[in-house]
Amino acid sequence: MKLTRITGIAAGLSLLVAGMQAQVSLPSVFTDHMVLQQKSEVPVWGWGSASATIKVVGSWAPQDTATTVVRSDGTWDTTLKTIGAGGPYTLSVLGDGTRELKDVMLGEVWLCSGQSNMEWTPMHGIDNSEKEVAAANYPNIRFFHIPKRGAATPQNNCEASWALCTPDRMKSTSAIAYFFGRDLQKDLNVPVGLIVSAWGGTPAEVWVPEEQVMNNPRIRDVMPDKTYPWWPVEPGVLYNQMISPVVPYALAGAIWYQGESNRDHPDSYGILLKTMVESWRKSFKKDFPFYLVQIAPFTYNAGDNGAALVREHQEWVARTVPGAGMVAVSDCVADVKNIHPTDKQSVGQRLANMALGKIYGRLDSGYESLCLKV
Repeated sequence: MKLTRITGIAAGLSLLVAGMQAQVSLPSVFTDHMVLQQKSEVPVWGWGSASATIKVVGSWAPQDTATTVVRSDGTWDTTLKTIGAGGPYTLSVLGDGTRELKDVMLGEVWLCSGQSNMEWTPMHGIDNSEKEVAAANYPNIRFFHIPKRGAATPQNNCEASWALCTPDRMKSTSAIAYFFGRDLQKDLNVPVGLIVSAWGGTPAEVWVPEEQVMNNPRIRDVMPDKTYPWWPVEPGVLYNQMISPVVPYALAGAIWYQGESNRDHPDSYGILLKTMVESWRKSFKKDFPFYLVQIAPFTYNAGDNGAALVREHQEWVARTVPGAGMVAVSDCVADVKNIHPTDKQSVGQRLANMALGKIYGRLDSGYESLCLKV
C-alpha cells in the first residue's frame, strides 16, 4: 500500500513536471497588440520542451504555417510570411500547449533609439503639448517601450509589452518617435509599430556590442573615463538589455538621435556610429535604413567645439554608410541654452519625410530640402 502510494505520488509529480515543461513561451516583444512587418518573412522565436514540434500560424494566411523543432536547450525559432498591411489578426503558437496573440497588426515597424532628445516625452515639455496629447488617439500606432536598464551580457527578454497609442500612453513615451510614426501612419495609412529604446545622457558606446568596441583600438583607446550615477558608460551594457531582447524582430528601419554625450571625444564618433549601424544590421539580419538626427546647437562652455566635430562625423556617416541618412534641425531651436529643444514635431516630420521619400516613394521631391542630401 505504501509503495503504491509512493508510485502514485511519483507519477503525479512526473505529470506536473511534464506539464511545466510543456508550456511554450515567447519573449515579451510578442504580445497582444503587436505590429509585425508587412510583406516579409518575420522571425518568431521562443522556448519550449526539447524536441517538441512547434507550429506558428498567422490568421492572415493559415495555409502558410511555419514549423520547427525545439532544440535541446529549449529554444526555437522560425520565420513566418506576412501579407500586406492590415488586421487585426491572431498569431497562434502551438506546441505542447498553445499561445494565441490577439489584435496583431501587419504594417511598418521602426526602432527609435538614442539619448535624451529621443527619450524626451511630452510630459517633459514640448511645443503645444496639451493639444498634441489630447489628439493622440491612433489605435493603428503601437508602442513597445523598453525600460531603461543595462546588463553585463546579452539578454533574451525585457519587461515590456505592446500598447495602443492613446493620449495617456503617448504623453509618457518618445515625442519624436510619436510624431515620426504619426506622419508615417497618416500618409501610408498602415499600422505603425514603434520600438522605443532610449536613455538620456548615454554615450554611443553603450549601444554597441562590447566586443565591437573593445576589439577596435580607434574606439577603445579614446573612450571616456568618466562615470555617472544617472546612466551607464560601459561598452555594450544597453545593447545587451535594450536592443538584444528584440533581436531579430523584423524592422523597416531605425531612427537615432544621439551624440551630445560623445562630444568630449568626438574624433572616434564617426567610426563608432558606423560600427553600431553595422552591428545592429548584422544582429537583425537586415540592412535596414538608418536615419539619424544631427545634434542641435547648444551653448556649451567657451572653447568647446566637440559638438561641431560630432556633427561633422554624423554627416560623414550619413554620406558613407549605405542606406543611412541625416536630418538637420538647427533651424528648429528657439533657445540655444536649452539642450532639449521643444520643437519635437519638426524633427519627427523630417525623419518621416525622409522615410516617405527614400523608402516608400510617397514624396517625389522636397523631402530633403531641410535634410542632408545623401
